[in-house]
Amino acid sequence: MTKTVVDLAEATRLLRSVAAEFVGAYGARLATDAELVAVAIEAGAALRGAEAVLIEVAGEVEGRSESAVRDERFSVRHGCHNTNEFLQRATGVAPATAGRWLRASRGLHGRTCMTTGATLEPSLPGLRQALAASAIGVDGLLAAADPLLDAEPRAIPANFAAADAAVGAVALESNPAFGEAIRGDAPEPDAGDEASDDTFPDDDTNDGSGNGNGNGNGNGNGNVLMVPISVAELKIHATAWACALDQDGAEPLEDRALRKRGVSLGTPQDGLVRLNGWLLPEVASVMQRIFDAIDTPRRVRFVESDPDAAPVDKDTRTPQQRRHDAFATALNVAAASETLPTVGGAAPTLVVHVSEHDLVTGRGWAGVDGTMVSVAVARHAGCSGSLQRVTTNSSGRITSIGTEERLFNRHQRRAIALRDGGCVIPGCTVGAAWCEVHHVTEHARGGATHTDNGVLLCWNHHRFLDKNGWSVRMNTGVPEVRAPRWIDREQVWRRPHPPPSFRTEVRRT
Repeated sequence: MTKTVVDLAEATRLLRSVAAEFVGAYGARLATDAELVAVAIEAGAALRGAEAVLIEVAGEVEGRSESAVRDERFSVRHGCHNTNEFLQRATGVAPATAGRWLRASRGLHGRTCMTTGATLEPSLPGLRQALAASAIGVDGLLAAADPLLDAEPRAIPANFAAADAAVGAVALESNPAFGEAIRGDAPEPDAGDEASDDTFPDDDTNDGSGNGNGNGNGNGNGNVLMVPISVAELKIHATAWACALDQDGAEPLEDRALRKRGVSLGTPQDGLVRLNGWLLPEVASVMQRIFDAIDTPRRVRFVESDPDAAPVDKDTRTPQQRRHDAFATALNVAAASETLPTVGGAAPTLVVHVSEHDLVTGRGWAGVDGTMVSVAVARHAGCSGSLQRVTTNSSGRITSIGTEERLFNRHQRRAIALRDGGCVIPGCTVGAAWCEVHHVTEHARGGATHTDNGVLLCWNHHRFLDKNGWSVRMNTGVPEVRAPRWIDREQVWRRPHPPPSFRTEVRRT
């Protein structure tokens, strides 16, 4: 094993030297087309080799971290919560990348039998051989292993082994020269024939320097460049074999759906978090109904018209943005319903950290679960949720903890809903049940939690009130709105809805 570490250290030093020369000196700008092709192919081979080593490490560390005794686990003994965290700290990659290495190691490691203690054979020795030869990397391995491992429980063992061997052979031998080099029976190149017609294709990009492109290219040293099989092609082969192993689809569709269902949240990037997953049809139907209820509820028209009615807001959001805002509305309503299980003795709560100075001035940053966000997020959360003031000193020590200040209660909310009927922004059709109560004078600025200081706003208009151009004020306990200048050049304050007496006669349009 010492030799492996020494060889890797030497390869790392060499790769660092190459990177410093090629990247630091802008080598790509000076390279010919053929040289760029050769660099890409060789760097890809080096990447696949590094991924192979890391996948092997990930699988072994995971195996050593499966002990029932926590203190005996590899990850715990090295100060980490699990294998994923260890890989992150050891390599500097993101959790998603470490997770892919772990997932790729499935089927490549023989686990220990719980009854006999013997080490079992790996499920995919053929793909393991292809990985060891750097013929595939993590992407290729996942593309091939996922379909095969899904079919394994329903496949005859001998047929499954044949499928693994066949897909592994495709990865090794898709390029004849590649397969020969892997098997060790490739003819030795003639050092004096670096630019022979058999090495390079007829291509204008060949500058005679011993570089080429395409399958069977040379790298200038008389060696054949090893172009791997594409991930898409490898997945086609693996999927075809998986279908052959499970021709009747023995697993019912319902069971497959239940096994595949799931939702995952990505890491924050550019102020956004990616949401991925698969929903069961009935869950998707409920979500679609929520979208429809919030985005396109039943509209009503007043019999008596109001000559001073406020201009109507034109919704410029995309359908995707409207669905996002409807989803946010549903989550906030569910969290505030007090019917969800508690977390730490309290309802699911969004915790936002922000300095009092930044909250008052509206400048600076706030923190949400370790992610930096704008102060507007803190203001929105504090306006529609509850506040608890926690004071810390410059070193971070907590010096005082205030009591939780509950904002608009259900009695106040009902009264405000009766008065406003829904979002007070004209043209917005979100009903009262889906709205949040907004402090017209912010709570952080001393605004009272009183019906004379609260109005209903949908999630979208509440979250972006400081950016969408609409203004809200209270006039003797009645809300008034002012449209953006591009909608209303006169900038007149108007009541968004007729008084309650006018709402007795409504009809569908």
